[in-house]
Amino acid sequence: SVDDLIKNHMSWSYLLPELARVTLRSSSYTSISADSTGTLTLSVSAPNYSDLDQYLQVFNLPQFNQQFSDVKVLSVSKTQEGSNLETQMRLQLKFDPEFIRNRVK
Repeated sequence: SVDDLIKNHMSWSYLLPELARVTLRSSSYTSISADSTGTLTLSVSAPNYSDLDQYLQVFNLPQFNQQFSDVKVLSVSKTQEGSNLETQMRLQLKFDPEFIRNRVK
């Protein structure tokens, strides 16, 4: 029914600002994927390992980890982007699907 569709509608636009809030200025995303079960997979680029470490530490701070949990690093690698050597990390984390379900702007 229409009521069920509205009740289960996921407003993905609420997830991106929350993700931006926990992201360091020195890092960027090369890919983001999420599903309705609350699994988020990210590829993050940063200038070096130290910045990636700082990126991960943000999830330990209570004011930043309200929506994200169970952070797992899947891989870390170095990659050439133009003339820059960047450090990339692929990680997976959980978010509460209720945070983006049935929200009206």
